[in-house]
Amino acid sequence: MLGRILRNKFIKGGFLLSVSTVIVNFFHYFFHVLSARAVGPVGYGEIVSVFSYLAIASIPFSTIPAMLIRRLGYAGKRRAEVARAIEIWALFKLKQWWLLAVVLFLLAFVIPSVTKLSLAASFILVFAVYFGLMNTVYMALLNGLQLFAEASIVAVISAGIKLSGAAIAFIGFAGLRGIYTGLGASILFGILYGRHILTHQKQHPKKTYTFDRRLRSVLLETSTLLTSFSLLGIVFLGNVDIIYVKKFFPDDQAGIYGAWSLFAKTLFYFLGPINALTLIFFSAKETKKNQTKTMYAVLCLLVLTGISAWGLYTIFSRQLVAVILGKEFSVIAQLLPQAAIFGILYAACNIMNNYFVARKHKAQIVGFLAVPIYIVSLFFMGTSVQSIIQVNISYSAALAGAYIFIFLSSRYKTA
Repeated sequence: MLGRILRNKFIKGGFLLSVSTVIVNFFHYFFHVLSARAVGPVGYGEIVSVFSYLAIASIPFSTIPAMLIRRLGYAGKRRAEVARAIEIWALFKLKQWWLLAVVLFLLAFVIPSVTKLSLAASFILVFAVYFGLMNTVYMALLNGLQLFAEASIVAVISAGIKLSGAAIAFIGFAGLRGIYTGLGASILFGILYGRHILTHQKQHPKKTYTFDRRLRSVLLETSTLLTSFSLLGIVFLGNVDIIYVKKFFPDDQAGIYGAWSLFAKTLFYFLGPINALTLIFFSAKETKKNQTKTMYAVLCLLVLTGISAWGLYTIFSRQLVAVILGKEFSVIAQLLPQAAIFGILYAACNIMNNYFVARKHKAQIVGFLAVPIYIVSLFFMGTSVQSIIQVNISYSAALAGAYIFIFLSSRYKTA
């Protein structure tokens, strides 16, 4: 029995993804820590704003990972052929969009006047949007092919390259330019490595698969639109507040708020392995019998993690801020207990949303439908950093509660 469990590809793959996700989140966390220490509140405010704008700008293509993982899941033994066909199709489309690259390049000169970002930040944002699309495709294909070892390797090395940029800035070289260079290099590595792996996948000698779809038809499929709206709601929850503070608050306040957000999302990084596996696990036909029990276990883990984090952030708030970010960010120590609350709610919203996306449940659009409420609340109630934090906690609590209520209701109806 134990041997059969250990030989299960999802068990082994889950272990690899879990380990790599922990490492990636560790690298990502220290990327932010080193960046904050290297450039201070003002510079760090710009860095977190770049990532938030990148997340928002990537929304039109945010459905690609979920769509490709599901499509390869349904392909069965023809996964390699389908993946190769999708890669060829995606590369062809990228070449067709050369005009988009030109437009984005020109747009970089306009972005600073609208967002308060520097010109260098605007250029790395444009670069990351354009080339990050293909990087996303390759990562999704590797996971969809259940090449968990290869996906883990590319994720870890890419995160390490990005971290190296922050490390260079931390020791006194390059500053923001070093950080942006590391980010760009990590994206290019992901593309090159992903292409290398897919090129060497074995294909059926007599069977071929042609993926010939107009992008519009793919993006306008009902399932794709639902997933897109779903991810839109989650992306807004994690990024609109940072963009709002950067736009309407002093630069140093943007950095302070970004640091608070880092502590909140530390819980999301900690739970990263679970979040990474939910979409794959709940999309697979092989795991259907155990999906409900697994979701109950995840909810229990979220509660325990939240309580533990709140206690840690309450008792050791000053020490944590001093050790991790330094005295320039000491003002956020008193706000750490709220960071724990928002952090676990944010993680819960992400995980529950992935569950509904994988199950193709209509509840996946709840977050999207609630976005106007969130934005209006920020504009009318977000007059200070403290009030923005309260808006985040209230909104994420309501959203997580709605997800859990729908999950429990659906289980009750099918019981």
